[in-house]
Amino acid sequence: MRPVTHDEFDAIVQDALDDVPAELMAMLDNVVFFVEDEPSADDPDLLGIYEATPPTARAEWGGQGAPPDRNTLC
Repeated sequence: MRPVTHDEFDAIVQDALDDVPAELMAMLDNVVFFVEDEPSADDPDLLGIYEATPPTARAEWGGQGAPPDRNTLC
């Protein structure tokens, strides 16, 4: 496996997201995707993480203003 540049990785992620069927993308509500340059110094082997507010905690927001779920890829 060869290393890829940041731009190449961005393009790979974009292509992958473009390939997700529209009916599945429509189910993603309040979700964002981030691409980071480097893995976290705390866990350099972790290449991606999904961080979300649990549904029980979302109820506290009353369905309004809850922070988005985050998909971070490194």
